[in-house]
Amino acid sequence: MLKVAIRVDGGPKIGMGHITRCLALAEELANNDCNITFITRNDISSITKIKEYGFDVNVIDIFTIDEEINYITRIINQFDILITDSYEIDYNYLCAMKKTGVFLVSIDDLNEHDFPCDIVINGNIYAEDLNYKDVTGKTRFLLGPKYVLMRKEFRDLPKKQIKNKVENILITMGGSDPKGVTIKVLKALMSDRNLRSLNIDVVIGPSFNKELVTEINEFAKNNKNISTYYNVNATIMRELMIKADIAISAGGSTLYELAAAGVPTIAVITADNQIRNVEYMNNIGVVYNLGFEIYGDILIRAFNELLYDYNKRKQISEKAQSLVNGKGTELCAQKIIFYKGLL
Repeated sequence: MLKVAIRVDGGPKIGMGHITRCLALAEELANNDCNITFITRNDISSITKIKEYGFDVNVIDIFTIDEEINYITRIINQFDILITDSYEIDYNYLCAMKKTGVFLVSIDDLNEHDFPCDIVINGNIYAEDLNYKDVTGKTRFLLGPKYVLMRKEFRDLPKKQIKNKVENILITMGGSDPKGVTIKVLKALMSDRNLRSLNIDVVIGPSFNKELVTEINEFAKNNKNISTYYNVNATIMRELMIKADIAISAGGSTLYELAAAGVPTIAVITADNQIRNVEYMNNIGVVYNLGFEIYGDILIRAFNELLYDYNKRKQISEKAQSLVNGKGTELCAQKIIFYKGLL
């Protein structure tokens, strides 16, 4: 049995996307007879989510990156494989880990430093254009949507049936919403009388701040067509996506799940690291890029464009489902185990 450590972070500022994709990979590795331990910073939402999946969690409450490197170096000999997925981890950190002899895997989005690793995974649509450099001479790069890490519930979803009449809307801004985009989108939609008859499902992430959650719930109470869902599991999320005729989503990893489900999606950029993702998807017709603009009239115009254009919704849906098949997690797990076995 291979022992795998996964060093990952999540929380209100960086969201829960890193945690979610690492949990997806962890489940697949566990199904292939691996023993998994998560190593994460002291964030209650992250720890709770990991424990919900039944994995062990090693919580690190260390202030500097050097202290963390020293700590991980001391414990890493307990593990065969170390997987990292954190913006805190840089080239020097990875070099220190590589020197221990552990089989090193990095999950990345941005290629902001070199990766002295055995495997680098970047499942984003733009990954192959980032020009990763093989600094070890033997790094394997798993790049592009073929390798996107996605929860098992989003594999082999049925072809989306696009209805002539739009009835159900899904709003999802990921695990956290530090800029309060969710309530802005809700208020914008409800300001248009023509949209008040639509059913609106709102997903509230585990790292939303309490004030925002209260505001969303109060708004929903006063508008009977709005339903709220707090910290939903993958099964419920899948059902909400299958039900949705149009989604309004942040520009992170949720876009790939929506693509797998074939949901015509308006993407809102809520952080700089989402820009490339949304722009690439927009350019090939997989999402409608709203950019950073969540002002009422701009959102309503974009929404109505999809609402009244059946052919556009159908086209987006078909392109989205052809981009992502949901099997990237399975493929990445197989590659990790296979290449580790070659050593």
